[in-house]
Amino acid sequence: MSLSFKNTIDCNYRNLPEVFLILFCLFVSVVWQPPVLGLWESSVLFHVFEAEKTWINFLINPRACIGCYEYAALDLSRYVAQLFGLNMFSIRLLPALFGFASLYFLYKLLGLIISRVPALMTTALFAINPIFNIFQAQLNISIVTFFSFIFCVYGFYLVDTNKVNKNRVLIFAIACSIASLHYQIVRYCMISILLFWLSRGYTLKDKYNFNKLWLFQKEKNIYYLYFFLLFFLTLTLFHPLNIFNLINIEFLSPYNAEHARDLKSIFSSIYINLPKIFGLIVGVSAFSGEYSTDVIISMPYKILSLPLFIISIVGLISLPTSMSMRKAFFICMLLFLTIFPISLSLILPNGATTLNPYRVFYVIVPLYILIGVGINYFYKVRNYIFLTFLLFISFLTSQCYINFKEAHRFKEYIANFECAHALIQDVTKYTCKSQNDNVDIQLQSIDHRQLNRIETYENQIIPFWRYAGDLSIKIKEIEHIDSILIIDAPIEQFTYSPNNLMWGGYNLGKLWIALYLATNDIYLNYVTPYPGEGSYNLSQNGFGYLETKLFNYKEKAARRISTHINLPLKLDEVGRDYNLDRKYDTHLSIIKKKIEDKITQKENVLSQYKYKYFYNIFGKLKIFESDSMSEPGSHFNLYSTGIGSSDIYLATTNSEMEYILNQINKHDKPYKIIRI
Repeated sequence: MSLSFKNTIDCNYRNLPEVFLILFCLFVSVVWQPPVLGLWESSVLFHVFEAEKTWINFLINPRACIGCYEYAALDLSRYVAQLFGLNMFSIRLLPALFGFASLYFLYKLLGLIISRVPALMTTALFAINPIFNIFQAQLNISIVTFFSFIFCVYGFYLVDTNKVNKNRVLIFAIACSIASLHYQIVRYCMISILLFWLSRGYTLKDKYNFNKLWLFQKEKNIYYLYFFLLFFLTLTLFHPLNIFNLINIEFLSPYNAEHARDLKSIFSSIYINLPKIFGLIVGVSAFSGEYSTDVIISMPYKILSLPLFIISIVGLISLPTSMSMRKAFFICMLLFLTIFPISLSLILPNGATTLNPYRVFYVIVPLYILIGVGINYFYKVRNYIFLTFLLFISFLTSQCYINFKEAHRFKEYIANFECAHALIQDVTKYTCKSQNDNVDIQLQSIDHRQLNRIETYENQIIPFWRYAGDLSIKIKEIEHIDSILIIDAPIEQFTYSPNNLMWGGYNLGKLWIALYLATNDIYLNYVTPYPGEGSYNLSQNGFGYLETKLFNYKEKAARRISTHINLPLKLDEVGRDYNLDRKYDTHLSIIKKKIEDKITQKENVLSQYKYKYFYNIFGKLKIFESDSMSEPGSHFNLYSTGIGSSDIYLATTNSEMEYILNQINKHDKPYKIIRI
């Protein structure tokens, strides 16, 4: 056997632990997915798939909220669904990939801090963290933000060393740019990490001597110049106006953000929230729900278990002896930056806190770094190596069992809902009620906001899942479908309220039914009505893209960043159908009317000529073309949940049924209507 061949074999065996870790992480990420949508995931699904036009937008989101739309990382799911069809797998594929990328960079990060074997152990333990599992299994921006946080911390460790080079600075610049786009806590951390890097070269021993700072060393400060050049260039490539949003006060303190602002509420928030956060970290908290799957309805769940908390304390104590004071201080700084901002979560007048798992999620990063340091401490002591492996295998096995048990419990929980049509106040409604209190969601020690979310979930989300399941059984029982099949599912018979604040009056129920049927291998066509008499032409598409990229950056609540994108028509007050009689103004028709009004104003002749000029230009470019998106009115678009043609249609309102029948009658094809 040649020496090179032997080295190759040795190298392959050396990489086996990493291979097993990759397979384990992939297995954990795909072995179980919640069969129903999460509460906020339902809203994101609507924003991603029901907008008529979605232009990929990397604008710094002012509000950075979990239920908003126009996050490029999530909007790409629309294109994934075109490849695989609209189903649970396709909508959750990108979040799963971001989760896997988070695990990869965590392992790489730990590899820069501790030994290889403890890094493998810590990453495996992180992969089975219940909160992480739930977040990577949802179409939600939180997992993307989480990835950007870990990537940013990893980038810092690459450049905060004497071995820094331009390639490492490039990685750090990209990481900071990505972190800038998302949630406020990660923005605080990104800026703090950057400022901490600027202190490179200074030590406490130097006291007031700042000459050793890299900032004042010609051979070193070139890296800072290179970083800022790449950072601003990347942000500008993401969106031309990102620089303006970066220097805006709302970058760190957005309008309508749920955090304390005055001194009194700050102290009140810290006093109430800190004990809750500590309880979640320790793993013993009356504030958290009993089940990890409660996270999908925004209920808190413990971050660590008591054994892992103890190991993290060991890691915290051993920091000074495990690494340099600078690196030890940095880890403690991360812990503070992820705990203190969320302790400022607003306390409402009724005493309820806005603290939620979407904010606590990021504390996991510094905690697992400390857990890695703690495991590394025991691993380095020869007498503790066997005990370390034994405890690792025991905890890994037990936590996997707990996770699988919870997955089974959750499936039982939703399966034990009895659903049927019932007469409620002289109106027929499709209602569901849990038949097994033992698997019901924990209702103790929670405030009324969380209780409302549970009721919303049970009354307005689960019924659609059960209804779609019943429909799929009925469709599969039909032996030969020799004609077009139309599913008549009147939306008004659900207890779902279209005017619920979270849903904003839109017909989300139609999309839920279509998605759940597709998950049961029933692919169909559905229709969505939009404002405007016709669809976008080429010029209007171009104008919409440019407007999205260049002009819409002042939206406070971040729910209408791209106002040129037309969301569907809303249902009327009782949810029976769309109000098609109303002449809905489109974004372009509003612009057109404003310019026409300016032209008619005779007070300013110069202004008249200016707006006449704009009007003529827009007219020649066909942006104001008639019978299109520039005119009030409405039109329908037909969509499919599959990648091929389908002879099954879904109608949830009378107008949708009428449109479908008109399309079928044009081709003179037989059809059959089924209804439960």
